[in-house]
Amino acid sequence: MAMRYKQRDIVLVNFMLYNPDNPSRVEFKPHPAIIISSNAHNEQTGTYYLLLISSKRIIPENTFELTNDMLEDMELDKKSYAVCHIIDDYGEKDIFEKYGRIKNSFFDQVIDMVLEKIFGIELES
Repeated sequence: MAMRYKQRDIVLVNFMLYNPDNPSRVEFKPHPAIIISSNAHNEQTGTYYLLLISSKRIIPENTFELTNDMLEDMELDKKSYAVCHIIDDYGEKDIFEKYGRIKNSFFDQVIDMVLEKIFGIELES
């Protein structure tokens, strides 16, 4: 299945978030997100794994600050962070639009942080 979006794209979705004041309550809020799944995975399953981008440092040690020099074809309008412990899967119909892309070297740094923070895997530099 040919997919419209690719790994490293930054897209807008209604991200599912838990309400910190009421953890049993789920909210959906529009947020940019980075497609972190491989293009092969996306095409085989018809889904994307997306990593939340937020202006809030949700668990600060799990966030990676994004700056405009890390991005292609877009600019951030406020301080933003890749939230490396909040990942969810979405279908193509869930994506509203594409904003731009994250550059390869910075994408690799985000993935390294995801591996370290979620799975405890530290890659050698």
